[in-house]
Amino acid sequence: MNAPSRSVNGSDPHHFERCLPGVVSHDSCDCFPNRPLRSAEASLHPSAESSPCRSHAANHQRSTSRRQVLSHAGEVLRQGTPGRGSKFTPTMERIRAAAAAFAEYAHELGTRQISDSDELTRFWNRVEQATKGRVIIDFLDLANWDYFTNVEYDSSSRILKIIWRNYENRPPDDISRMMFPGEIYGFLMKLQSVQVIAVNSITLFMLRGYAMKEKELAKLFRPRADEYHVEKESLFRRSIYKRTGDRWELWDCHVAPLYSVAILPKGIGASTGEPTCFFCSRT
Repeated sequence: MNAPSRSVNGSDPHHFERCLPGVVSHDSCDCFPNRPLRSAEASLHPSAESSPCRSHAANHQRSTSRRQVLSHAGEVLRQGTPGRGSKFTPTMERIRAAAAAFAEYAHELGTRQISDSDELTRFWNRVEQATKGRVIIDFLDLANWDYFTNVEYDSSSRILKIIWRNYENRPPDDISRMMFPGEIYGFLMKLQSVQVIAVNSITLFMLRGYAMKEKELAKLFRPRADEYHVEKESLFRRSIYKRTGDRWELWDCHVAPLYSVAILPKGIGASTGEPTCFFCSRT
């Protein structure tokens, strides 16, 4: 199968792969090339497969040792490193405080659905202010985050953006570039409602989106992009790759009218993946 062009300006489709560090290049191959930001996407979705074509099996094998070397660096990034700020080094006291604030707000809300756009604006402001991003975010495809950096919600369009990692201000020699070559890693959906659910001693927020077409995603991300690509990952998920100058963005977009995201507090004994049964019962 011929590789489709991934460039807005019609340049070499494999340039998208070669210009990123840590990605196996398919310069002379007819097969569909590896996705850009593959190493970063694997961290965003640990279950995502990485299977280069047979003609480049040797390259893949050689890259395995590099990935093993980087595994410690990746673990440091996930666990947090000293001196990088409270979002990267949350103490147990901060986690407990965020969980208490989460529980207090959930108690105020009660078990109900929030669908009014203005109320959703107040909801996200309160969640961000109360937890400082120290929450667990579970996704329908079993991926999960252990924090978020910030939330952007547009009440008129109902577009919700949750930024997982923001590396726009890191120094050029920062080690994170080896695992995360892009600047922005985030999630997007057109938010329909938030359902507040209480189960035993745990309260969680479940997010349901509206259906979105790829042309709607293009209107959001393609303007002013030097390179833009969308990939269909599943029936409800699309991946967006966008480059503006030297700045890369990777977005997970949920495009089906399903309950596909759950937010729950940290430090309460609940593990990631536990909301799966609620996704199944609500969709």
